[in-house]
Amino acid sequence: VFSSKINRWFLMNVTPLEVDNGGAVLLHLDITERKMNELAIKKSEERLNLLSKAIEQSADNIVITDPDGTISYVNSAFLKLTGFSGEEVIGRKPSIIKSGQHDPSFYNSIWETLRSRRIWNGHFINRKKDGELFEEDAVIFPVLDQNGIISNYTKVSRDVTEKVRLERQLAMAVKMEAVGRLAGGIAHDFNNLLAAITGFTELAMLEIEQDNPLMGYFEEIGKAARRASDLTRQLL
Repeated sequence: VFSSKINRWFLMNVTPLEVDNGGAVLLHLDITERKMNELAIKKSEERLNLLSKAIEQSADNIVITDPDGTISYVNSAFLKLTGFSGEEVIGRKPSIIKSGQHDPSFYNSIWETLRSRRIWNGHFINRKKDGELFEEDAVIFPVLDQNGIISNYTKVSRDVTEKVRLERQLAMAVKMEAVGRLAGGIAHDFNNLLAAITGFTELAMLEIEQDNPLMGYFEEIGKAARRASDLTRQLL
């Protein structure tokens, strides 16, 4: 049944009258408020169901804890990455994946940020169930209830182990290239000096007699210059 301004719902009951002229008794109950509440609850459940599916199917690792840091929820991505089962982590502390790569001050800083109701962004090195280390970029934030009190903490992170490995390889390659360029430049200049040493040594040997005592010295200088030249070619 509709009014001019708002849809309304009524529960109708029609009872026929057993009289010669017929007729009926019509009873109706306005159930609009109840119906609106049912629709609101249904929409809320649909939103929660959608949110739950999105979190569960997210590629990011999601962990939710209570105010004391006890894990109350982890999604499938977290379990797949770490190798733990839900039963092994629910009710435990996040320290279950600690690697020992961070000192206590690192974690104290995180808690100080969160308890002051601020968002923490940073990088973790953690440990899987089998002991393998992995690295992740993470965001951790407090969740406030209707009274503004922290009810939960949520951590959203992404495995960047492979990314970090490739970045380190690239950095090493860049360093090696720089070293190579430096060595090549030095070797080239040194080779020019050796050419001068060899050339002037040979000219000096032409200017003296074969039985001159200096001849042996010049020959050794020439041999050393040639060995140095071979080494320079290896560097190049």
